[in-house]
Amino acid sequence: MAFTIPLPANFGSLYANENRLMTTPKNLTFETAITELETIVNQLESGDLELEQSLALFERGIELTRLSQSRLQEAEQKVQILMEKQGNLELQPFNENVGQDD
Repeated sequence: MAFTIPLPANFGSLYANENRLMTTPKNLTFETAITELETIVNQLESGDLELEQSLALFERGIELTRLSQSRLQEAEQKVQILMEKQGNLELQPFNENVGQDD
């Protein structure tokens, strides 16, 4: 049984309809998902929502988290493919000091 939980009016720009959560499109970017997730976290932390609204936002947050993790895994796979040399994968540890003068 599906039902719709109304959300605060200020979420209108993030959702397709004020009364219905927007489904996550496959072309949603990592950055957009993170921005929406940050907004959801701020709303939840405010403590101004009713239980039903909090649960709906929490569910959306989980959906966005999974999407973001998927996007990160895809990016990691692309990096591994690009680093492949002569058929052998050569993983390099990340070094944030590379290219910086001491």
